[in-house]
Amino acid sequence: MKDVIQRVIEKEGTWESHVQELLKKHISKNDVCIDIGSHWGIHTRLMSKLAKLVFSFEADIGNYKIQREAIKNCNNVVLVNIGISDKTEIVEWGWEVPGNSGSKGLSNNPMGNYTYGIKKEGTALCKSLDELDIKEKIKLIKIDVEGYESKVIRGAKELILKNKPIILLESWSDHNGGVDVKELEKNIEPILSHYSYKLIKEGEVDWLLTPKK
Repeated sequence: MKDVIQRVIEKEGTWESHVQELLKKHISKNDVCIDIGSHWGIHTRLMSKLAKLVFSFEADIGNYKIQREAIKNCNNVVLVNIGISDKTEIVEWGWEVPGNSGSKGLSNNPMGNYTYGIKKEGTALCKSLDELDIKEKIKLIKIDVEGYESKVIRGAKELILKNKPIILLESWSDHNGGVDVKELEKNIEPILSHYSYKLIKEGEVDWLLTPKK
C-alpha cells in the first residue's frame, strides 16, 4: 500500500501547499525556525532553504530515519528524534493508521485514540521546548502533532511569550477532521491573550497565529 502522503506528493509535487506558501511569506534568510512533528522533513527542507537555522523534531523513529536521509545535505538543520510535549517523559505509542505515515498518536494523546487506527508498539521520548532552553531568537514555529497541540503549547509557553513567533498550528477538534474555534482556544489557552488567529484555508485544519501588537 503506497503511503497517502507520497501519493499526494507524486500528484501535486508537494504536501500542504498552503502551508508551504505561508512559510515562504514569513521566513527570511536570517530567521531561526522550529518544525514540530516534522514527519519526513517536507516543510523542514523548505525552511532550511529560507532560514538561517531550523530545529526539527520528529517522535516516530521510522519517519525520523527517512527525514535524516532527506536532509543529509541541509547543513542548517538540527534534527532530533523526540516528541515535543509539556514535560520530559517516555510515553507508549497508542495508534497508527496503515497507509498514512503522518497519522500516529501517543497513548496519552489529549484527543484520545483514533477509532480506526491500529495499535502501534514502542515508546517515544518526549520533552518540552522550554526544557530544551533554545537560546536563538525564534521567528516561526510549525506544529503538526495529531492532537498533542495543548501539550506542546503548555511546554513552550516561556519560549513563545519571550520570542512572540508566528505559529502555524494544525488543530483538530476530533480525529475525524473536525474544526472548532473553541477547541483551538482551549489548545492555545496559555498564550491566547497574546495572540490573534485565523484559519489558513477553508476546509483545512491549519491555523495562523500571530502575536498581538
